[in-house]
Amino acid sequence: MKKLSMIIAIMYMMVSPMMQLQAQVVEDDIKGFWVDNTTKDTYEVSKDANAVFSGKIIELKDPYYPPGSVVAVLDSLNPVDSLKERKAKGIIFLQDCKFVSGGAEKWKSNSYYYYKDGKTYNYEMKFQDRKKDTLNIINSAGERTTYWTKKPPPPPE
Repeated sequence: MKKLSMIIAIMYMMVSPMMQLQAQVVEDDIKGFWVDNTTKDTYEVSKDANAVFSGKIIELKDPYYPPGSVVAVLDSLNPVDSLKERKAKGIIFLQDCKFVSGGAEKWKSNSYYYYKDGKTYNYEMKFQDRKKDTLNIINSAGERTTYWTKKPPPPPE
C-alpha cells in the first residue's frame, strides 16, 4: 500500500507542473486560424517583429453577395470612399493588438475593423477556458461580443 501511495505521489508531482504549463496563457497563443461564431468567417492572426498582432480575413462563409451570385462581398460600408470597392476577403481587420499580462492575460486592440458595419472598435480578447481553443472577443463599448474557435490551418494551395 505504501508503494502504491508513493507511486501516485511521484506521478502527481510529475504531471502537476505539466498541467500548469499547459494552462498558462502565453503571448503567441492567439496566433493561428480562428472561426468567428457569429459571421462564420475564418481569420488568421499573426505577430510582427514588434510583438504586435494583426488579423486578416482569409475566408468568408458567404463570399458572394447576394448569396449564389458571382459578385464578391465588398467593404461597401467603409467610411473611406477609396476602400468601398475592395473585397472583404483579405482585409486586415485587426491591427495594433498587444498582449497584456499580469493576472488577467488578454490581448487588447484599439483597431478592430468590422466590415459588416464599417466601424472600428476597441476590443479585448481572452480565452474562455484553460483549453485555449475559444477566444472571447469583447467590445469595450459592450455593443458586440462574439467568440472565435481555433481551427487547424488550411491545406496549402
